[in-house]
Amino acid sequence: LLNDSKANYLNWEAYKFCQLPIFYVIGNVDRELTKLFGCWHFRNMGMKCRTFNSITYYSDFIRISNLVIENHNYDYMSELRRCLIKNQHLSISNTEDYMKTFHNTSFKPKASKYMLLYLETYLNTDIHTVPLNYTLEHIYPQKYIQDLNDQNLMNRIGNLTLLEGTNSENGHSGNMSIGAHSYKNKKKSYRGSNSYITRQILVDQTEDKFDEEDIKTRTHSIAKLLEEHTRYSL
Repeated sequence: LLNDSKANYLNWEAYKFCQLPIFYVIGNVDRELTKLFGCWHFRNMGMKCRTFNSITYYSDFIRISNLVIENHNYDYMSELRRCLIKNQHLSISNTEDYMKTFHNTSFKPKASKYMLLYLETYLNTDIHTVPLNYTLEHIYPQKYIQDLNDQNLMNRIGNLTLLEGTNSENGHSGNMSIGAHSYKNKKKSYRGSNSYITRQILVDQTEDKFDEEDIKTRTHSIAKLLEEHTRYSL
């Protein structure tokens, strides 16, 4: 998922000052380090926090990389994790603050899509490769935004899910054809989707409606899952 687009990438300092020199010295790509940076990236996504191009980050990256060069057995993972925690913004530093900040943040559509894709990779099995060409689907249709008491809920992550863009050969309807149908009429398309997150909507939402309270409830549930799967504390 990292570096898939201009809206979703790690700063080059993460590679030049940290990953590349460490991987070169140890002779392989450390999947745990890649995962650690992934957790950091998606926890900070859309939160307007300090990025890796800040000297507070890359000065530590350089120091830790040099220690690995001097001692190939150096415990760089613990040091890098301390670095990330030390520089973590207070607004996302623990579960309670992350949840509060998440609910008060209006994420851009691309940020919402990549956070859902990130979560999709965790909720699926390791043998399932999550495609990156899913489209962002509004469960409560955008056409009826005027019917919402709180119109800000329209683009909350609880009202968004992943869906194939086009129809499949087996008859599954994609995002481009289901349009502004009601939740009741979209259920068949959701049920046939390859996205676990989208199929799960039918498990959590058994009634033939999806309204404002459902958006709030699902937003909270997604926020809890993201907080859990982006945590990198010691």
